[in-house]
Parts: sequence; structure tokens; C-alpha cells
Amino acid sequence: MSPRRELVALAVVLVATASAAAKLRRAAPPPPAGVPGPARTFGYVTSAACVACHPSEHASFRRTWHRTMTQVATPDTVLAPFERREGAVLAPDGARIVLTTGAHREQAYWTAGDRPGELRIVPWVWLPRERALVPRHDAFLFPPNEPLPDVRWGGSCIACHAVAGEPRRDAAKDTWDTRAAELGVACEACHGPGAEHASLYRDPVARYARGRDPKIVQPKKLAPERANAVCGQCHAYAFPRDEAAWWQDGYARTFRPGDTLAASRALLRPDAMNGEEGAPVIDAPASAIFWPDGDVRVGGRELNGLVGSRCKAGCLDCHAMHAGDPAGQLAPGFTCLGCHDTERARTHSRHGPEVLCVDCHMPKTSYALLEGVRSHRIAIPRAEHDDLKPSACDLCHLDRNDAYGVRAGIAGDAGVRALVADALARFPAPRFAVPLLDAMKEDPYAAVRFIAARSRRRFGDIATPPLDPALVRSLLAARDDRAITIAE
Repeated sequence: MSPRRELVALAVVLVATASAAAKLRRAAPPPPAGVPGPARTFGYVTSAACVACHPSEHASFRRTWHRTMTQVATPDTVLAPFERREGAVLAPDGARIVLTTGAHREQAYWTAGDRPGELRIVPWVWLPRERALVPRHDAFLFPPNEPLPDVRWGGSCIACHAVAGEPRRDAAKDTWDTRAAELGVACEACHGPGAEHASLYRDPVARYARGRDPKIVQPKKLAPERANAVCGQCHAYAFPRDEAAWWQDGYARTFRPGDTLAASRALLRPDAMNGEEGAPVIDAPASAIFWPDGDVRVGGRELNGLVGSRCKAGCLDCHAMHAGDPAGQLAPGFTCLGCHDTERARTHSRHGPEVLCVDCHMPKTSYALLEGVRSHRIAIPRAEHDDLKPSACDLCHLDRNDAYGVRAGIAGDAGVRALVADALARFPAPRFAVPLLDAMKEDPYAAVRFIAARSRRRFGDIATPPLDPALVRSLLAARDDRAITIAE
């Protein structure tokens, strides 16, 4: 090729490159105003510093739903069919969406509020599995005639949906300067700040030398209480020991993976929620969080159940963060028989092999995100019946015990009705389940109606006679109509 042609070819390449770069710049506008700024380091370096040495672990982390707990809103991260304009995504009221929360069962959205640094929740929630946009009120188990509280990202989600979140609220000025080391639940949420570790292992000699670096936390090598605290920093109902300090620094100064939770927060108990003996005063009633027997009824708060369990299994005995199905992150090959004798397990159950240990000992008596969630207060099922809380036996044998499912599905409190509607999706007999679900689709609580309709779809077009109208009227007259909120 002649020098002239080479110059022409080079010019064409440069023009094409410049054009592509210009298009890229147009397609990728700067992040929306209001994205939390980087944290005051505290030794955090983000998961980007981990990938070079730990590509496999980083890849498995990227596959998890933990990663998507908080994301900057872009056309790729926003799942709902909102308007896209010049790389931005707009909420129904025209405001630019700043952050998203979740991506698995539900996705919520945040826009800039009226006050500096404030992020307010959009009153619509996207349900990915159903591909449906629903009012936020309908996505939670909440009394039909009461308004949902107006929450701020920096005062609620930041505690668990980011690494080392700092609310940094100025109450006097009513402003926010919210910071986070990283959005979403990332490497340092479980392994602790990585700056010293990364600095050390940039030295090839140190990298290939034997021995474990004490500057980074390996949760599986911790004592049980401290290992559970790694998960429990988010998966627990707790309250900061120093509330004023929390509104500034969150837990960034008071907790690191490897610590116990006791120094930074108090686990809530049903007998200590109103200031007793220094306990926090909580706006929600105890019934919004706990069953009468003390078990937590809110999904995602498993540590509150685990600490009340006689079983000494810890989180990492069953769950693996870098293996297994991202939906539940159960460890491959997980089984109770690692601790319990195989032959005794076979003989004591009196059930077929399709009934698992967890069906009896960890029934779905907690609730979150429009479904039943397994209790983590691992217990021995009892034959004694309690109408206030469904038992493991009740949730499988819904047609037994004087047709418990019908009584609880229509006359129970709203939380019980939601769990019954969810359990009916797994019930094998449509002649029992279908008429009950058809009746439950008229429930006053939107969440119960939604779950009942979802469970009803499992049975297709099967038609059955309706429930006896006189029975329905009598159960409605006896319904537990207390206003029920499950405080997710």
C-alpha cells in the first residue's frame, strides 16, 4: 500500500473511532445526581480490586442476587418498561431514576427528593417473574386503607444493600450526604475491608508464599457466632446501640466482618421492643415482626430465628456464597445428614422421601416479598395446634385438622392468609385447593389476592364447585381483622 493510501486508511480508522467514541459518550451519560458518593475509605477498595487475583470467586459473586441489591439506574439495570431517554430512565412522574433495589423477586426504584442528597422511593414496584408493574402498596403485606410510610434510601436500605453505608444525615438542615464503599452486597461485606490485603498481595512473593493473611476475613474459618454475624449484619432484625452515631456513620465504624454483633446493635426480641431495660422503641407492633411464640415472622431476618434454635447449625453449614443456585445459595450437596444419623432420619420421619427434613423442621412460616419463607428457628414439629400460627403439619396437610386451610385461609389474620395462599400452590389436590383459592382472590389485602391468584394459576383451567357460601359467611364473620403489617 502506498504511503498516501496508508494515510487515507488511517484517517478513515480515526474518523470511525472518533464517531464510535462520540456515540458511546452519548449512550453513556454521567451517573444521575444523587448516587451515593464514595465512602471515607475505612480501608475499603471495592470488588474491582479483587478480580485480578480472584477471578473465579468474582465471577460467582457477579452471578448472585446479592450483587444487584443496589445498582445505579441505567437502561440495562432498570427492569421495568419505563421511558428511556438519552441513556436515562424516567419514573412515571418524569423524574430520573437514580438507584434500583433488587432484581430477583422485586425491583424498587429511587429518585432524587426535594432536599439535598435525599433519595425517595417511587410508588411502583416491578415484579420480574410476573413481568408486572404494581403499586408499591400492593407489593407488601399492608392494611388496605393505610398509607405506606415514605422511606428514604439513606435511612433504610443503606444498612444492608450497600457495603459500609453511611447515611450522613444532617437532621437540623434536613439534608443527606450519603456515602457507601460499594453499592450492592459485595466482597468486602463478607470479607472485610480489603485495602491492606490487596496492597500486600500486589507483591508476587507474598502472593505465592504459603500462609493465610490475617488482614482479610474468611467467614468459614470464624467461630460460629462470628461467622453467623457476617450474615446476620443484614439477615437480622436489630437496632443500633448508638442511634445518633448510626445516622452519621451507619455501622462503618462499629462493625467489621469477624466481629460479633453485640457491640454495634441489639437483636430485637418480642419481649423487649418498647424501651424495656434499654431496649429500643420500635414503631411497629411486636405482631408485625414476631409470632406469639417468639419466632420471627419476617423473611430475610433469619438470625433472629437461628439464635432461638436448639440446632447448632450455622449459616455456612447450609449456604455457600460462591456455589450452588444463586436463588437460595444452598451449598451443593447440602443435607442435614452431615450431622444427623442416616438410619434414624429415615425411621423417625414417617413420611415419604419427597418430604424433606426442612419441610417439617423449617416450615415456611416467615413471609417476605409475596411468598412464604422458611423459618430458621429449627424446631421439632408438635401435634398441638395453634390457630394463631400455622404449623409445619398445617402447611402440608391443609385439608386436615377440620380443614385448617379453609379456616385459616379465610378467617386467619392477613399474614396467616398469605402463608396459606402460598402453601396451596404446593398442595396436590385441586378439588380442595381451587375453590379455596378462588375465594381468597377476594381478600381485602392486595398481597393475599396476588398470592392466591398466582397459586390458582398453578392448577390451570380446572373447575371445581365453589366453597359453601354459608361456610364462607360464617368464617368471614369470625375473621381476625386486626390490621396486619409484615415489617419487611
